[in-house]
Amino acid sequence: MRRTIWFALMTALLLTGCGRAGEEEDFARFREGLEGKEIRFTAEITSQGEADTVTFTGDVVRTGEETVLTVRSPETIRGVSVTMKGADRTLIYEDLVLALTPLRPDALAPCAAGHLLLEAVLRGHILWTQGGEDHHAAALFLSEDETVTLRRDAAGTPVYAEIARGERTELILRLSNWQIKE
Repeated sequence: MRRTIWFALMTALLLTGCGRAGEEEDFARFREGLEGKEIRFTAEITSQGEADTVTFTGDVVRTGEETVLTVRSPETIRGVSVTMKGADRTLIYEDLVLALTPLRPDALAPCAAGHLLLEAVLRGHILWTQGGEDHHAAALFLSEDETVTLRRDAAGTPVYAEIARGERTELILRLSNWQIKE
């Protein structure tokens, strides 16, 4: 009887470990498929501040090291673009070009959400992965206190992400129109 219980426990542990390794390998293949390619998607970005919540929609395009977010809605700021490359952020609207700096040093800028997501996916350290029949998920360590949790659907397409600073989720992204171009 003891052997049967021991065997069942060992089998369960081995299968659990194999599942985790399989999810990490799946994420590694996903990441490799993005390297050096142009990435495009639409994101509904929700910024959860201490006092209020702001939501807007934008198109994100990453080429090389540069990420551009162009606002689609709300209509009042439609067409505003933010270009990010490394720590540099530039706001562009028609002929107006402004360098952006955060209002608070500890704040995550909503306009940087797409850039932060892609930096984590391409370069972040994998904290954990999990999967099921209908989704795959990964948590990625981005910097000292920033983590990104990414969900992909059954086909492996990113559909949802949360960006947290410390223990607090600050940005939520609902992703659509995910495209990868050579």
